[in-house]
Amino acid sequence: MSLPRSTAFCAALTLLGSVAAAPPSVAAECRLKEVTAIPASFNARGRIVLDAAIDGDPVKLVLDTGSVFDILGESYVRRRGMPIIETRELGFGLSGKELRRVTRISQLNLGNLVARDPIFLVGEVGDDGATAHPVGLFGTEYLAKFDVELDPAAGQVKLFSPDHCPGDGVYWAKEYFRLPVHLTRYYRLEAQIEVDGKELKALIDTGAQTTTMRLAAAQDLFGIGLDSAGAAPPGKIHGADGVKLDAIPHIFHSLSFGGITLNDTKMIVADIDQGKGTNILGTRIEGNHAQPDVLIGMSLLRQLHLFIAYSEPAIYFTIAETKPAG
Repeated sequence: MSLPRSTAFCAALTLLGSVAAAPPSVAAECRLKEVTAIPASFNARGRIVLDAAIDGDPVKLVLDTGSVFDILGESYVRRRGMPIIETRELGFGLSGKELRRVTRISQLNLGNLVARDPIFLVGEVGDDGATAHPVGLFGTEYLAKFDVELDPAAGQVKLFSPDHCPGDGVYWAKEYFRLPVHLTRYYRLEAQIEVDGKELKALIDTGAQTTTMRLAAAQDLFGIGLDSAGAAPPGKIHGADGVKLDAIPHIFHSLSFGGITLNDTKMIVADIDQGKGTNILGTRIEGNHAQPDVLIGMSLLRQLHLFIAYSEPAIYFTIAETKPAG
């Protein structure tokens, strides 16, 4: 999912156990330093799901590079009897609806990392925790402290120290692709892509199930509307704000990024406008002019073995190996 923030709230993220500081000579070496490996899997909706623990309770969280916030579903928060605090606006959902409810926990564990006293937004995401389904989202405020490997075949997410030389992240292959990205003030990864020869701004969003184009961009650049000739009847999508938005599928002839071109790529065209709450008008795309045109979601990203170098910033990738059945 895509979610900007308007203010920061941080919790200390530390290693369990003691870690000695490396001498300058070692810190300068161009070698990767793995911090932790987090068990991960794909759920039925194609998203990356991390094994975690909230105050000792084993849970699963969706890895979401489109959200700076960590978010817990209201159903989980209420089942656990956690406090819900109304605060000032902290961000907007896909529809532009304000998100302002938060809760606090004592400890979040991921691999051998622990965050103490973190604050979570409360939203319309996840399950109540009584099943094996995810109870919320894990955002980028913590992730951006590291460089991150997403390995679909191995079923794990690795975090590395950013103290390494540029381009050294792809240790598993000699040849790879590189996608330059812009790291926003909210730790989100934006890149320039081309769709059917048109240049667009895209958000790398592991929290999004599908690759999605904003309706305003689709109408302006390609003449595609929800009632276009031959379009399927609109379906619905929603983000953390729970507001359902009209959406239709569309196949674009080409999608190019990072030196590769994909043909006949299916995207969802949806009436996303996070900027409705900001009242910024006068651009070709309604609302907040800084919004991405496309959310690159897991329908595409799960086909790639990724190294997200927040420290550069850039994304390195190869085509993911197919995980053997069984």
